[in-house]
Amino acid sequence: MKKHLFSGVAVLVAVLGAPAIAADAEINEAWEGHKADDVCFAITFPEAERPGGDRYVTVSNRFEEGVEDEIAVVSGFGEEANIEGTIRIDEELPFQLLVYKGTGFLKTEELEEKAVQQMKAGRELEVKWTKPDGTYVFDEYSLYGMTASRAFANECD
Repeated sequence: MKKHLFSGVAVLVAVLGAPAIAADAEINEAWEGHKADDVCFAITFPEAERPGGDRYVTVSNRFEEGVEDEIAVVSGFGEEANIEGTIRIDEELPFQLLVYKGTGFLKTEELEEKAVQQMKAGRELEVKWTKPDGTYVFDEYSLYGMTASRAFANECD
């Protein structure tokens, strides 16, 4: 499992809930770049509504911890959800997610690097969440503005 995986979830939850992040933010198409304390990130929200909690995708940096381009996919199903997830960028092969407390992560830094490169060149990110009974839910995200928002987050001090 990736180093700092679980601390990253806590940091993002704390930061996203903080009203102060709006002061140091940049909006680029469907993505936003944010800088706050020890974490900087690009974030996007799904194109369509569905029942459930908050859903979003982040690409975050915590340079002091040596974490760069960590992808987190928040399902909106809650921490107790027993789900599996995949992401697919355009028509590329899907990436399997490691799901912890309703949030999906790629399993290795190498997979994250590959996914970020595909996201920079892509148009759409599709997330497929599979429930234990075999039913599934799709969330679709635009990738327009991801590169600029990621660049903003990469300027983090």
